[in-house]
Amino acid sequence: MDVVGSPLMAMLDSRPSHNFIKGDVARRLGLKFVPTRPSFKVVNSEEGRVLGIGEDVPVKIGSWKEKVDFTIIKMDDYEAVLGIEFMIE
Repeated sequence: MDVVGSPLMAMLDSRPSHNFIKGDVARRLGLKFVPTRPSFKVVNSEEGRVLGIGEDVPVKIGSWKEKVDFTIIKMDDYEAVLGIEFMIE
């Protein structure tokens, strides 16, 4: 997957309600995002803080190209997670 022209390791998962990207990756890519104050809870993890929302981020997978919204959070495993929000758009 390419985000803003940079390759990323992403997971496609139908369980999360939103699309997520790591905070440090969002900063490295220069994503503009709106800071927010809500938190989130992942199963078997502590509650975390949402760093912001990145809207209309260019994403390319193979020949498919579209703009996607990402919730920016701290994550350990993947650089990005594409959730159900991605699949129904």
